[in-house]
Amino acid sequence: MMHQASIHNDFQGEPMRLGLSVVIVLLATCFAHCSLAADSTPTAIATRDVQPYVAEAIKHYNRGVELHQAGFLNEAIVEYKAAIAADNRLEEAYSNLGVIYAAQRNYPKAKDAFSEALKLKPNRPTTLNGLGTVLYAQGQIEEATEKWKEALAVDPRFSSAYYNMGNAYESEKNLLQAKACYMKALVVMPTMADAYFRLGTIMNKEHHYPQSIILLKKAIELDPEGEFVREAKHSLYFMENRFEKGKVKGLQLHNAHARH
Repeated sequence: MMHQASIHNDFQGEPMRLGLSVVIVLLATCFAHCSLAADSTPTAIATRDVQPYVAEAIKHYNRGVELHQAGFLNEAIVEYKAAIAADNRLEEAYSNLGVIYAAQRNYPKAKDAFSEALKLKPNRPTTLNGLGTVLYAQGQIEEATEKWKEALAVDPRFSSAYYNMGNAYESEKNLLQAKACYMKALVVMPTMADAYFRLGTIMNKEHHYPQSIILLKKAIELDPEGEFVREAKHSLYFMENRFEKGKVKGLQLHNAHARH
């Protein structure tokens, strides 16, 4: 799904797809911030005398997280902006704003929000992944891939970045690299249904039908309600019919030879 990756405490809203179904198992993955404690300090500022976030900022931020999780995105935007107004060091608020704007397909604002978050904390994988997905949506594939690579340099187990890179390579018809990325995503997260689906789709295109059938069935098993399910079932229907026709034809030829 755009799958986001999307894990642990991430926002579990409706995944958004971009291009070849970039899962924001994908942008939703950027929303990995829990509520902040009252004495939280900016994690990006490495000084001994760093001051805690302003209490009013934390109050608005935590309220924004609650609204975000509940699906009230416009209301969450108001709270995140209020948090930033109270304390512009609050990188988490910028990052979560980027997630919402991306989900709303407001890519210029999403890009700005993620960029501001990265100024405060340049090495947060979820924010790098989010910015990469926005760049990809804007057709900046090379720049997007660089952001995903940066995310993986920080966290080599960030499965959504592998998946997104696979989408980018697939969109450029580089199927060998795409398959490698999808498989890396599955090594890290064996339950990523979208990666199984994309691999199964590529195997179908390459006429590796038995492998494709196994992969597509696994994708459906893992996510029976996934947006890809209809397409997967359509592909399975034709591949399985092809096998049945092949078996019947082979049996007919065998019987014909047997009679002679």
